[in-house]
Amino acid sequence: MKIQQSIAYDNSSTGVAIIGNTTGEVYNSTFYSNGESGFTRGGYWSNVSGGSGWKLKNNIFKDNYPYEINTDANGWNNTDLDYSLYHHTANNEVVTLNNAVDIMNWSIYHTTNGNETNSLYADPFFVAVASDNFAIQTLSLAIDLGMVIDTVTQNCVCDCTDLLNNHFYGISDLGAYEFQPTKISGADDVDIVSGAIVYADGKYRNENSPTSSLAKISVQPESGFVSGQYDKWVNLEITTWENSGGYEKVWTEGSDNIGNGSTSHNIGDLNPETNYDVYYTKQGRSKTRLDFYKSNASGEISFVYDQGYLQITFEIEEGDNIIPVVTNTTNSEITTNTTFVSMTVSTTEDANCKFSVTSGTSFDGMTAFGTTNGISHSKSLPATICEDRTYYVVCKDTSDNLSSEIAVNFSVVVTSVSGLKPKMKISAKEKLTFKKLSKGLYSKNNKPKFSG
Repeated sequence: MKIQQSIAYDNSSTGVAIIGNTTGEVYNSTFYSNGESGFTRGGYWSNVSGGSGWKLKNNIFKDNYPYEINTDANGWNNTDLDYSLYHHTANNEVVTLNNAVDIMNWSIYHTTNGNETNSLYADPFFVAVASDNFAIQTLSLAIDLGMVIDTVTQNCVCDCTDLLNNHFYGISDLGAYEFQPTKISGADDVDIVSGAIVYADGKYRNENSPTSSLAKISVQPESGFVSGQYDKWVNLEITTWENSGGYEKVWTEGSDNIGNGSTSHNIGDLNPETNYDVYYTKQGRSKTRLDFYKSNASGEISFVYDQGYLQITFEIEEGDNIIPVVTNTTNSEITTNTTFVSMTVSTTEDANCKFSVTSGTSFDGMTAFGTTNGISHSKSLPATICEDRTYYVVCKDTSDNLSSEIAVNFSVVVTSVSGLKPKMKISAKEKLTFKKLSKGLYSKNNKPKFSG
């Protein structure tokens, strides 16, 4: 006989009674408030005389009268009990194994005598016994305490539903009902104190008692969650979550299932438009910088982690937010006898500099200096006789901080150079007549001179 996903409550004699020459199993069942004055059997009563014995696993026994477990010597010798949760509010007379000759509290039964090494004594936190709702709440210790039964694996590929046909999440819970997480990673903020246990379909539950302090943090597979997957995927434990000052964040992600898979993170509660460095630390390893990220207008950053999982601690610290300062080092007047002149600027830190002839041009639309990425930057430009020039320069440092735009103004004075075409400016009322010249035409100090 097999009894599973069942509830026995408020029966006058006992929750389940095993007698005679029988064999069977009682799995994932709940026994509450069975027995009353005048009846002494309690939650589970066994007086078997033979058979292969009974196995009782993954059950909850609470406030059964007068005992949770009541057997005689034969019944005890033919009973295999473990992976269950007990709670006896009225008193601590939890177990008798010889028809009430000796009555044991939980400590004597479990610790001193070493019975049910995988069972617990704790309140199961039923939702509402007054309305006969024996589902368990998010902080129940009965969650994920079950054992693998027969061929059922931790991933649950066999009989994987509870009394209401809800699917098991992670490892089987104790009792007739499997806790069903309702929070969704990415949609619901995570309680800073309670942390979260995230499942492979994206739902999560609190790991500890929740508070009103929430963190904008979501973690998911880079390829996304998969509907219909119920394995425990990752545990989140938040250590530090500053929402002002340095906005430091520290949390740990633990997983036996991710392996070398990639995870996408979205972290909020940061200062908007600010650079942050993200670090990770593996167990037994040194702290390593992943990269820097600039928060958006909502104070959020996103990053992908693909360096392998077991237990990873992530840290977010404010990064380089110092804007580079650009100084014009180009001479205001350049006299040259070559076909090129050099425009130069310097920066207060290593940077990449670009320029444009139009003010307000986006950095991506500007032209790069020929020599850049350090603190001295230069660009070789074609020389033209007697010309005033203005270029607009912006520099970006290694943390993508953009400098203010500066204007670089200079004039070019070219002495006699073969291959250059002279330019002359004449007012509308003036006339200039050229005759065939046997010698060159050149300008010096902005004063045209003719020869030949």
